[in-house]
Amino acid sequence: MLTDNQIQQVRSRFSIFKRKIYLNSCSQGALSDAVEAGLQDYIASWHEQGSPWEDWVDRYEAARTAFARFINASPDEVAVVTSASAGINSIASALNFADGTRVARTTRAGCSRAVCEGGREPHSGEPL
Repeated sequence: MLTDNQIQQVRSRFSIFKRKIYLNSCSQGALSDAVEAGLQDYIASWHEQGSPWEDWVDRYEAARTAFARFINASPDEVAVVTSASAGINSIASALNFADGTRVARTTRAGCSRAVCEGGREPHSGEPL
């Protein structure tokens, strides 16, 4: 369990937490100082070096390897995707549901209808 001091240390890395209670962590979480610095570094490399693709791929692989180590996995078991939804959609679109398997899906951004609407279509009240 984190102490109050440790929680404050983590919160201090996110400038928005000084002004707001930020709950939109579905697809665009609060921006930490480390992520902002990484973005600025990326932009600077683009300006200064054009398209340093090898450097970007090396950083991508380093991040993937570090996360794999963190979750006790191998890097080839980790995919870096833009969001959990994008990753799940990539996997789901590769599966064959021709056998009649029922699948709950949504076109609503940021959540599944089953979660957002308690398993009912938003307007009709019909089960998904």
